[in-house]
Amino acid sequence: MKLKFAILPTLLLTLLAQAETDGLRLIVVDPAHPHAAEIQVQPLPGFSNEVHVYAPLGTELTTYLNGIARYNQRPENPTQWALDIYSGPDFFARMLKEPPGNVVVLSGRNQRKMSDILASIQAGQHVLADKPWMIESSDLPKLEVALSLADEKRLIAYDCMTQRFDPAYQIQRELLKDKKGFGGSLPCTSDDPSVRVGSLAALLKRVTQRQPQSAGTSEPLTPASLSERARLAGLHVAGLEAREGQLEVSLQGPPAAVLSWLHALERDGGQVQRLQLQAVDEQLQVQLAMALAEG
Repeated sequence: MKLKFAILPTLLLTLLAQAETDGLRLIVVDPAHPHAAEIQVQPLPGFSNEVHVYAPLGTELTTYLNGIARYNQRPENPTQWALDIYSGPDFFARMLKEPPGNVVVLSGRNQRKMSDILASIQAGQHVLADKPWMIESSDLPKLEVALSLADEKRLIAYDCMTQRFDPAYQIQRELLKDKKGFGGSLPCTSDDPSVRVGSLAALLKRVTQRQPQSAGTSEPLTPASLSERARLAGLHVAGLEAREGQLEVSLQGPPAAVLSWLHALERDGGQVQRLQLQAVDEQLQVQLAMALAEG
């Protein structure tokens, strides 16, 4: 089976490369839509393989990580992305302290996206953001400020809808304009339109992302209970230390098992305060700190 790649336009990559002489690195923030992972479907010229990810622990982060794992492990043209993940509650404020000149990727979270774009540019970062950038007319002044500031700071703020630049989709658009092959529009009225458009995407997203409710009270998190949960999930615990109300854990295992364990831990009420993941060979190494149950 041939791999299909959705790519960023060559012009954008060229502009980014010219803007920085020290190389570029992606900074992925709260990847709430697959558009974030699609940017990484293949290596990006001029970009480091090291990617910093800032996001709350949850199903959307797990989905993003699964996507990158598939790209890294595919037999044909695998990528070599190395992810450094911060999952604390202050993830966005922490991201803004990054050294300027790198490329922030924003996907989903449309209610706050324009504010996030502006804050990233103010911090000196380039921005790649999926559509829509804004859903309220009240955000128009922020858009004007963001674009003006980006121009002043010689930064790039750009649409990252990769499929718009995929040659297959460009050919498709041209074919649709050919009346000999596609035909023309049917006569229509407001009461009888020739095209009807409907979407269940928003409803399906709400349903599939609904968190299951735990039955009864979750077991309090203790070093012993967490170690047992990891063992049952087939993970190897390398270190476990309780201090100052935190439980610091080092473990490793197959990526799918690690991500499922993290998701179950969060679903059952575990409070992850810090999380770092690193892929080594075919294992995923985890360093995390969690709030320790009192008593």
